[in-house]
Amino acid sequence: MGADAVVLVVHAAALLAVLDRQIPPDGGAAEPPAGPGDVIARLLGHEARYWARSQARYQLALGPAVRERAVAAATLIGAGDEASALRLLSAIGDLADPAVRGSAARWLHDLYPAGEPGYAPGCEPGHAPGEWIGPLRPDLVAETLIVRVMTGQPDLLDHLVRGLGEQRATRALTILGRAALTSPAAAGLLDRAIRSDPEHLVIPAMTVAVETNRAVGDQVAGLLAAGHGSPDLLARIARELPDTSVSLAGIAALTYQRLADTAPDGEQRASRQISLSNWLSSMGRREDALAAIGQAVTAYRDLAAARPDAFLPGLATSLNNQSGCLSGLGRREEALASASEAVTICRDLAAARPDAFLPDLAASLNNQSVFLSELGRREEALASASEAVTICRDLAAARPDAFLPDLAMSLSNQAGRLADLGRREEALAAIDQAVTAYRDLAAARPDAFLPDLATSLSNQAGRLSDLGRREEALASASEAVTAYRDLAAARPDAFLPDLAMSLSNQSSCLADLGRREEALAAISQAVTICRDLAAARPDAFLPDLAASLNNQAGRLADLGRR
Repeated sequence: MGADAVVLVVHAAALLAVLDRQIPPDGGAAEPPAGPGDVIARLLGHEARYWARSQARYQLALGPAVRERAVAAATLIGAGDEASALRLLSAIGDLADPAVRGSAARWLHDLYPAGEPGYAPGCEPGHAPGEWIGPLRPDLVAETLIVRVMTGQPDLLDHLVRGLGEQRATRALTILGRAALTSPAAAGLLDRAIRSDPEHLVIPAMTVAVETNRAVGDQVAGLLAAGHGSPDLLARIARELPDTSVSLAGIAALTYQRLADTAPDGEQRASRQISLSNWLSSMGRREDALAAIGQAVTAYRDLAAARPDAFLPGLATSLNNQSGCLSGLGRREEALASASEAVTICRDLAAARPDAFLPDLAASLNNQSVFLSELGRREEALASASEAVTICRDLAAARPDAFLPDLAMSLSNQAGRLADLGRREEALAAIDQAVTAYRDLAAARPDAFLPDLATSLSNQAGRLSDLGRREEALASASEAVTAYRDLAAARPDAFLPDLAMSLSNQSSCLADLGRREEALAAISQAVTICRDLAAARPDAFLPDLAASLNNQAGRLADLGRR
């Protein structure tokens, strides 16, 4: 149970104690609750007794199950007006009589007033404007009721969510997604709900995947893999995808694969293959990403040979992406060749149209810098990185919302190149600026920028350690490990290499502070991860395994295990 849920349970337990004194449950004095689940169940029991007492004012004689279904349905999807409430209640078979249904709608409206404090236990102010019925509160009580009711009445769930507008669909899926974090039953309901009407529910489900429950992204990806999704839906998914997202990577890769397969011409196919390659890379599917970008490079070469003004930008972009894919597979000379060709193209384009192509030149310079560094050409690497920083500073000064991520990435890269040359204070200054920028970006959009923040924190730890600031170095390294653990839990193929790297950094920082057993534990985890990675893909990961084994040897020696 997360910290927020613990706080809610504590408050719920306090509320339960007050209610038990004011309205003793049937059978006399209440026993202390047996645990969090019992607290929520007993609060729900108080709420149910309130429903039973209040319905008499409306000439209603609804049974307990019907009352539960009505409240659960109203809480799950809400109602903006009385007509919406009547449609909502028509899904409940026992409310077929229009007169009874009308009385039930007014009962719910008065039971849970929207936008103002209610008088029922647990009802809170602040419901969304425009609602005619407020939801049951607090959330844990509402989720418990909804899961219980919909598990017993799955057809009711299908009826409620099918054909919903996006706002209410997002509300319903968010409630189920939040409950699914701790309840397998809720996870099953969530999957059923999305499958009941994928054409209308995929876009709301993507919102839930980013904001509430990452696993929802995998559920939607499964539907797309099974062939669900019209061409119009796929096109809309592509339009609404962010530039990067841990939660939506599977959806994005499947969407762009299907769009590339059905592209009407070579230009559109190549453009979609670039996007496909980017998303495959973010998932750690390096060979597949290289294959996709290789097709794009070939297509753009042919197109640019015939019409250079139109297609050289596409060729430069595809070459930049190809260089990253080649580097990820340990093919460093080829990576540098692709990146350098992209730099040459982008220089010519930026000279003619700087407003349009300076960002592309900066990106290609950063790539070139990394691959020069990997081949030991350090001064050249720093020159490329510093040129990229200069370009991005000017761009971000004019349009920070658009170019702050580019500046942060360039600064992080420059810091590494400065450190390679022993210019430690300058390296720390650059990485500090990058971390600050990524913190702001990740605070606003964690799903997009948490990986970048984690990488910059690892780099910051190295630069602090270089200057003997050991406690600060350990704090940055440990924060990076925490972030990468979370990321690797969601996308192991993409983030296990980064987790191993961050554990190795953390181990070194712990060793510097004399915390030898902890240092050995951290590097041993890194070795285990690198062994598995190298067993599957030795060309890419044997160097990392070798480095982690070397570090592990040092930590064992520190403990006298010669």
